[in-house]
Amino acid sequence: MAVAAGGVAIIMAVYGVLLVPLIEGAPQERRDLASLTNPVADWTETTEVDFPGLFPPDAWELGQRKRLQVDQGTAYFQHYAPNEDGDLEVQPFTLVFAPARAIDDPRPPEPPLVLTAPGGALLKFDQPVKLGVPRAGRLQQAVLRGEVTIDRAAGVDSDALHLVAHNVQLQNDFVVTPHRVEFQLGGHRGAGENLVIQLLTDAAVSPDSPLPPIRGIRSLELIKLDYLILAAPPNAAPSPTLGTTEFEVRCNGAFKFDLAASEATLRDQVRINHWSQATRQLLESLAADRMTIRFERRSDATGRTGAYGQSLPTPTDLEIAEVLAVGAPAILDSPARRVRAEAALLGYSPTDRRINLQDKQRVLLIHEDMRFEAPNLEYYLTDDRAIGRAFSEGPGWVHRDATPRQAALHVQWNEAMQLRPHDGLDVLSLYGSPEMSLGADSQFTAKNLHIWLREVETWEQGSEKPTRRVEPEKMLAEEGVRIESPQLAGNARNLEVFWEVGASQPTINDTGATTAIPAQPAGHSSGSSSPANSPFQLRADGTPGSNQQRMRVDGDLVRVHLKPAERSYEVQEITVKGSAQLREESAEPGVEPLAIAGSELRVESIGQGLFSAYVVSEQSMGKATLAARGLELFGAELQMDQRTHRTWMEGPGEARFMPTGESSPNSQLDGPATVTWQGGLEFDGQVVRVRGQVVIVFKTLGRDGSRSVVRIQGDSLDVTLNERVDFRTQVSPRSNKIEVERIEMPGAVVLDHWESSPQGEPVSIDRFLVRDVALDYASGELSGLGPGWGQSIRAGQAAPLESQPATPDARERLTLVRVAFLDRMEGNVLRKSLAFVQQVEVLADTAEHWEDWKDRETMLSSPEVVTMRGERLETAWVQDEQTRQASWEMAMVGNASVQARSFDATAHRMVYVESKDLIILEGNQRDDAQLTWARRGAAGRDSARARKIMYWKTLGNVEVDGVSSFDATFSGRLDRGGRGTAPRQR
Repeated sequence: MAVAAGGVAIIMAVYGVLLVPLIEGAPQERRDLASLTNPVADWTETTEVDFPGLFPPDAWELGQRKRLQVDQGTAYFQHYAPNEDGDLEVQPFTLVFAPARAIDDPRPPEPPLVLTAPGGALLKFDQPVKLGVPRAGRLQQAVLRGEVTIDRAAGVDSDALHLVAHNVQLQNDFVVTPHRVEFQLGGHRGAGENLVIQLLTDAAVSPDSPLPPIRGIRSLELIKLDYLILAAPPNAAPSPTLGTTEFEVRCNGAFKFDLAASEATLRDQVRINHWSQATRQLLESLAADRMTIRFERRSDATGRTGAYGQSLPTPTDLEIAEVLAVGAPAILDSPARRVRAEAALLGYSPTDRRINLQDKQRVLLIHEDMRFEAPNLEYYLTDDRAIGRAFSEGPGWVHRDATPRQAALHVQWNEAMQLRPHDGLDVLSLYGSPEMSLGADSQFTAKNLHIWLREVETWEQGSEKPTRRVEPEKMLAEEGVRIESPQLAGNARNLEVFWEVGASQPTINDTGATTAIPAQPAGHSSGSSSPANSPFQLRADGTPGSNQQRMRVDGDLVRVHLKPAERSYEVQEITVKGSAQLREESAEPGVEPLAIAGSELRVESIGQGLFSAYVVSEQSMGKATLAARGLELFGAELQMDQRTHRTWMEGPGEARFMPTGESSPNSQLDGPATVTWQGGLEFDGQVVRVRGQVVIVFKTLGRDGSRSVVRIQGDSLDVTLNERVDFRTQVSPRSNKIEVERIEMPGAVVLDHWESSPQGEPVSIDRFLVRDVALDYASGELSGLGPGWGQSIRAGQAAPLESQPATPDARERLTLVRVAFLDRMEGNVLRKSLAFVQQVEVLADTAEHWEDWKDRETMLSSPEVVTMRGERLETAWVQDEQTRQASWEMAMVGNASVQARSFDATAHRMVYVESKDLIILEGNQRDDAQLTWARRGAAGRDSARARKIMYWKTLGNVEVDGVSSFDATFSGRLDRGGRGTAPRQR
């Protein structure tokens, strides 16, 4: 026995002197790992149980062993032997670090940390250990030989730890080994080389004071990581059918797990793969230059540990909360969720499925067919819903490429983007003048844009589970809204759009895949039942054969209700408030577009692409309530039905009719004809009927520059157009322009006419009272029924002969003419001709001013009045071909007579030529014309009877033809033709 003991001692001494320095290196002065309570420590033989339940029942730590009590823990061993250096060889060896706890702490104690080395350990003290003396100095270092295990049961604030290493050195709160290590922490496990464990202690009060107790492990580091398997949270899998998943982590550099901070760091070509354990399907991968994995403890991890070692077999409580990756760029690829992300700084949380991207240049996120780029993005993936949550600050854009079944989509903004839940839906908000384009022809801009989205489930034929898709429910665009698309365009201060709920919507994503940022309607219809010329069918394509008619909507607030139609959306209702305008933009030349304007406008779809409109307008707006095909309507309230071509209006209003391009030889219409009323309007597409104090006004422009204005007043008016106004189509009318054809005013009518010279001076004012007036607008033909009467005030008188120029007073004289008739009135306003039929009476007198209107009795009492009677009176505006001067000519036919102060006459036909102040009297086969006149200075009157008599009233000259009798001092020409009766002279 003595020889054996001596041999063992020699072997241990050689090991301590030669092998230990080779393994651990040269001794270094370090702070003590563990110390005795007193400068000299005692170890004792014992069988007492210090930690109930910590060791198995057959463990040697519960039998006869030696115990070394230190401030930071308790060491156990069975055999020992000092070596030549005074160090102590022990075998086997177990070191227990039990965290201290207050007596009144109600929580279960944290499990101790246990280091076990069955192969023994070399203990180094600050003074040599002597054989036979069970006393040692301060412990400086412990070298655990062979296989070493480090264990800690699960506690309230810690997971179970099991680590297997070889030849471990324990010194100054560090546990190190250069050899391979395998470990498991809760549900996480890994392996590598060059282990460094830093123990968790509080700072010592002073170098000589007892060391504070070890409370656990601060960090675990592997200089070379072979692999790291992290248990995934239960909800990390994209689908419950994938079962349990795990994260496989590899890198070319170091791995450090800071348990105190609950985070792990990895360096150099780090890659994380998320696998399904059952199918080994790759769900996600993350590659970067550096990574930090942050863990969080589950909040329900309490009360599962009783006495030492009595932890419940629960899953890991330390779960992955977030992965922070740094790279150039860091790349996240998720085939299961169809997501790819790139950024210089990428944060990913498998628990709440949050992706945080930041980059000085731009980050990239591709979700299905949507591509997102911005300086930063925070995005939350969801598995049970197609829509996630997202936030981005700064300018960015989203793009979707075109496919054969859907149009390209591009959205960009300048300030921020948010995708968040709101009122049971999800709302996408874009700030900073966002712009949206769909296809090559549709653009949308506003200051801010909000789109509310909902998810619906649809069952595809042959599918075993429903497909989720995203559909818009409503949209709000704020300030500076502009829309440009093939079917709809416009501007508004604010825009609200509502999509019909509960109907079969058009497919937004043709693949049936879910999207996080809403896709738009594909816009390509095949076999739509709507008419090709529907002005309110919104489509995204501009393909040949599609409708090229477009409507423009402008206003302060535009509210649009949409309904699905095949693979597009159609407008169900449009409401515009504040400076409302709806205008048709036609691609066909020569077609006057439809335009509706008012303070409020509501347009409703009535099926088959047709609509009805309701407009509230204000006179102060100065814009037509409705304008189409050369017709303009103004009114407070207007309604329109596109299907029946019916337009109606209650209350006062105004209509304007554009003039025809044709003109008469003398004049043409100057500007539109205007109609005002007080009762209301009915329009069936071709006939406009208005009632209640109706006034129609139109103007003409003469070739010589003279102007005239005609105003007709009555109780009702019918305006017939040359063609029917078809609001349902943009096909050009036969005449290329829809114009007024005929104007009719039944009942009593007042007609006023003003005429001015090319210099703008008044020439005449006419006023007539008739019944049932009708006007052919293009030709100018005018008619009216009697009995009626009219008055006219005209400037100037008969032009003198060239040898006798007129005086200025004569040229400025005003003449008042009154005409009364029994049967009818007819003529042409463009040619300035007018006729009055049956029992016509004309009274002429002087007027003092332009408003010197007189009744019949007053005029008959005037000594200067001229009275003319007959059966038909014709007036015409005649232009001299030589002098180019125009004047009025007036002809009375049938029992014509005239009475004046200076002459009297009767004839079958009597003509007055204003330019010459000439009266022409003509008889017929039965009766001669008769003239009685007074010569200047003569005591009596002269008289003449003849077939034709011409009398120059101003000069007093007479010329006769076919004389029957003549009783006068001859002056002029006698023609014996005709009857051959010699004149009688005085």
